[in-house]
Amino acid sequence: MSMNKTMQITVNGETKEVNPGITFTDLLTSLAITSTDFGFATLLNGELIEKSSWDAQLIKPNDRIDLLRAFQGG
Repeated sequence: MSMNKTMQITVNGETKEVNPGITFTDLLTSLAITSTDFGFATLLNGELIEKSSWDAQLIKPNDRIDLLRAFQGG
């Protein structure tokens, strides 16, 4: 029997496989998003996660992450 060493999460409605113990910062880095990106809101299971918490916030199996980018229009 094979042991699955990844866990499933949902990012913007899309299922992703990630390693256990991944932080919010790790996840965003893997998606090429950094803390210097402006106009960005991050939600974990519907709750806003402040940039100051990204390093400490662990992602758990079946977490739902929404990444929202602000636009400017005219």
